[in-house]
Amino acid sequence: MFVKSINFVFSLFFLSLILTTNSFGKEASKDDYFNLSLQELANLSVISGISRKEQSNFHSTSASYVITQEAIKRSGMMTIPDLLRMVPGMHVSQLNGNMWAINTRSPNNRFSDELLVMIDGRSVFNTLFNGVYWSRVDTMLEDIERIEVIRGPGSSLWGSNASNGIVNIVTKTADKTQGLLFNVSAGTEQFDNEESLRLGFSGEHHDSRVYVKRTRLVPSTYPPHDEQARDVFEPGKTDYDGRKWSQAGFRSDLFLSSRQSLTVQGDYYKGYEDEMRVPELKNTIDVTGHNVLARYQHELENNSTAVLQVYVDYTESEDDFFKDIRETYDIDFSHNFMLTRQQFLWGMSYRQVNNRTDHYGNVGRFALSPEKRTDETSTFFIQDEISLVEDILFLTIGSKFENNDYTDQESQPNIKLAYHYNEDVFFWGSLSKAISIPSRTQSDAYLDFNAFNNFCSPAFGLTNDPELGCIIPIGSTDLEANTLYAKELGYRHKFDNNITIDNTLFMHDYRQNPGGNHRTDYIWGYEGVINYKVNSDWALEASWTYHRGKDSITEKEIEDVPRNSGFLSSYYTLRDNIDLDLSYYYTSHTDTHERIQRVDLRLGYRPTKTIELSLIGSNLFDSKHTEGKSESTRANTNIKRAVIGKISYKFN
Repeated sequence: MFVKSINFVFSLFFLSLILTTNSFGKEASKDDYFNLSLQELANLSVISGISRKEQSNFHSTSASYVITQEAIKRSGMMTIPDLLRMVPGMHVSQLNGNMWAINTRSPNNRFSDELLVMIDGRSVFNTLFNGVYWSRVDTMLEDIERIEVIRGPGSSLWGSNASNGIVNIVTKTADKTQGLLFNVSAGTEQFDNEESLRLGFSGEHHDSRVYVKRTRLVPSTYPPHDEQARDVFEPGKTDYDGRKWSQAGFRSDLFLSSRQSLTVQGDYYKGYEDEMRVPELKNTIDVTGHNVLARYQHELENNSTAVLQVYVDYTESEDDFFKDIRETYDIDFSHNFMLTRQQFLWGMSYRQVNNRTDHYGNVGRFALSPEKRTDETSTFFIQDEISLVEDILFLTIGSKFENNDYTDQESQPNIKLAYHYNEDVFFWGSLSKAISIPSRTQSDAYLDFNAFNNFCSPAFGLTNDPELGCIIPIGSTDLEANTLYAKELGYRHKFDNNITIDNTLFMHDYRQNPGGNHRTDYIWGYEGVINYKVNSDWALEASWTYHRGKDSITEKEIEDVPRNSGFLSSYYTLRDNIDLDLSYYYTSHTDTHERIQRVDLRLGYRPTKTIELSLIGSNLFDSKHTEGKSESTRANTNIKRAVIGKISYKFN
C-alpha cells in the first residue's frame, strides 16, 4: 500500500508540474570548472549531488570537501579510491591490488557500513555486506567533474548508512566531453597498463558521449610476517591479487525545452579479481554488471526545481565459494522551492533489491538463507531553511523518515545553524541523528556443515536445522540499527592574500547494536585544510586531521583510528605547457597498519594542443610498505614504488 501511494503521488505531482509550467529562455552556461583553482571553486555555486540544491561549497553547513577535475589530473592518481587520500579526515588503506578499506571518523575496514558512495546519485553501496567494493567504483577519470565528500552525517537527506559521510562522484555533462579523447598508460610494479577511449558528439537537441576503458593489474608480493594479516605467507613471494577489468558506457543530455532536461546514462563492465585466502587458497572472482539511469529535471518559477531520478542496477559476482546476483530498482524524487524567507526541500524514494545467492561446498562454507530475498526501502524527507536574520543567520531543520525490512521505522533528524559574519567569514554548527541498518550477512548468514550430518551435535558447536541441515548460524533476525548522535562546529575564512581555511570540530556518540560491527562509543577530533594560491602559476594545499576515541565497554582509548593524518600538495605550472606537481600523504600508526608516508610526483608536458604526456612517480621515498591488514581472512600486499607513463590525445 505504501509503495502504491508513493507511485500515485509521483505520477500526480509530476503531471501537474508538466501541465502548469510555462517556458522561458535558456539559462546561461555554468562556469567552466577545469580552469578554476581550488580556492576559486569555493566561491562557485554548484548543483550539489549531496545537498540536493544549488549552493556554494564555502557556505555548506557540513564538513564538505570537493576534489576538482584539475586536482584529479594533477594528483597523478589512477583510481577513484586513491583520490580520496587528499580528503581531510578520510582514512584510505589499500589492502592489496584490488581491495581498499576506506572510512572517516571511525575504525577502518574493508566494508565500512557508515559511508554512502554514489556515482551521479546512483548508490554503489552493497547491502550484502554493507560496504563498497572500491575496485568496482570506476569510470574514466577525465570524465569526472568533481568528487563531493561530506564528512559526518548525511542521513537527513540520503537515509541510512550515511552516518559517517557521503562520497558522490559527479561526472561531466556531455557538452563538456565533445570530440575524441584517447589515453594510454603503462607502469612498473602492479600497474601494468590501462587504455581508454571517449567520443563526444552532439545534435540539435542533445549532447552525448560514449566511452570504453580497459585496466590490467599484475600481482604484488607478500610483506614481512609482522605486517601480514595472518603471518602464514612467505615474505617476498608473489601474491595472487591481479585484476583485469573492461568497462564501457554512455551519457546523453537531452534538451526537452528551455526548462526541462533529461539525462540518460549507463555502464557495462566485466572482469575478474584474484585473491589469496587463508590458508593458501587461490580464488578468482568473476564480476559482471550493468546499470542505466534516467534523471528528469524541471525548472519551475521562483527558483523552484523538481528532479525525478530512476535507475536500474544489475551486478553478478561469482568465485570458487559463493555466487551473488543483485538487481536494484530505485526511484527518487525531490523538489525545492522558496516561500518568503524560507527555502523548502522535500522528496521521497523507493528502492527494491532482489538478491539471489548460492554457495559451493558443505564443509564450513559461507551461505545465506533464504537464497532468494527481496528487500524494500521507502523514504520521505523534508528540510526547511529559515532566514532568521536576512543574509546573515540561517536555521535549517529537517529529517528523513525511512521504512526498511530490517529495522522497520526509522527517523534521522538534523538541525543546522549558519552564520554569515561577512562575505569572507562563515560559521556553522550541526546536531544530527543518523542510523546504519544491518546487512543481509548479519541477518541471514550461516556456515554449511552438511558434510558432517552424521556428527551434527551441539557438543561440536553444530545445529541440526530442519530445512538447512547441519549448520552453524552466524546471522540473527533480532537486530537493531546502529545509531549515531553527532555534534559539529565549522569555521571558514577567505583572506585577502589568497588564503582560504576550513576548520571542523566534531563529536560522534555511537549507540551500537551488540550484534553489529562496532564497539567504539565516542570519536572526536579536528579536521582542517588550508589553500594558498601563491600566484597564477602556483597553488598549495595542506590539511591536518586529529582523531581520538574511547570504547565505553573497556574504558580504553581505541587504537584502530589514526590519531594524526595529513596531506600536502603543490601544483606548479613551470611554463604554459609544463606542470610539476608534488603530493605528500601521512597516516599515523594504528593497530591495523604501521605509519604510512607516501610521496607522489607528476610531470606533465603538452607539446601540442592535442597531446599531453605525464610521468608519475608513486611512493617515491619508500620502496614498499603495507597500508592495512584488517582483512584477516585474505592476504594483504606490499604497496611498492612505481613509475607510470601516460599519453593523452584529445581532438575536438
